[in-house]
Amino acid sequence: MHIQFLAVRTGFSTLLVLLAVGTVLTDSVFGAVLPPEITETAVEHWEPTSGDRLVIDTKENIGYLVHLDGGFTSFPVLTGQRRTVRYIGRIYNATTPVRTWEARDIDIKGDKTTFGPRGIFLRLFYKEERTAYGIHSHRSMQEMLGGDTRFRSMGCILVTDDVLDVILRSFALNEDRMVVRTVYGFDDQNITFPLLLSLVSKAV
Repeated sequence: MHIQFLAVRTGFSTLLVLLAVGTVLTDSVFGAVLPPEITETAVEHWEPTSGDRLVIDTKENIGYLVHLDGGFTSFPVLTGQRRTVRYIGRIYNATTPVRTWEARDIDIKGDKTTFGPRGIFLRLFYKEERTAYGIHSHRSMQEMLGGDTRFRSMGCILVTDDVLDVILRSFALNEDRMVVRTVYGFDDQNITFPLLLSLVSKAV
């Protein structure tokens, strides 16, 4: 089987066009045929690019950064406690909502326990509206990751400091905007690049 790849540069991303001989191609997004054999890159070797998208599986508590032109990486996350909580004067269900968001603003919080040593809070917007949800670290992040459950936050998406740095680099390359998709599991589908891309491409 002979396969060639042709990359076409368009705006923020590079669309991957697959030219193949002697094979059946089934996955198509943006009019480009996508090879399912694109493999995962370890997060420590991930190089952020313009157009990167973020997928958060709130069932398994795993995050995925996705290159639109091919490639993805994964890392553990913490998401909302699946119960009613009382926090900052509110009573609400802390389950992290499933939806398509856009990260837009970076706030610096004074609470270095809840928001990690640097207090960085990447705020999420939904349908053009500013929300109380965001992405941040926590002083006890490593300890909580080693616990019995990863449903530990008050609704936000929690990541380690090194992963937060990677996300912030992607955010900066996207001109301080980033599409974030939260899902509750993948219906027992294998995690592949075409699957992840199909989730975030709908927000293009």
